[in-house]
Amino acid sequence: SFWHWPWTRGKNGHPHTGIDIFGKVGTPVVSQTGGFVIYAKEMEGKAGKSVFVLGPKWRIHEYLHLNTIDTKFLDFVKPGEQIATLGAQIIHSARERIDFASI
Repeated sequence: SFWHWPWTRGKNGHPHTGIDIFGKVGTPVVSQTGGFVIYAKEMEGKAGKSVFVLGPKWRIHEYLHLNTIDTKFLDFVKPGEQIATLGAQIIHSARERIDFASI
């Protein structure tokens, strides 16, 4: 995968703002930072189940294409705490992965 500024556009014209992390469906996804969960539900469109964590310096850490969500809105999570499990996004790829971005 790739990430650089300015954000590049994917095949469908939408910006790809993070990295792809591949693994098996059901693999634990852990928070990379401590912070408050500001979004934890199914998104409209192609992102599927998603979690956003508001971390230090007001940075938002996005986890997209999840299989399950193991946290909820306004929970405080610690670095390394499980927040979800890895899913598969069939629209772009048959491979299991999540998209991770820190913006």
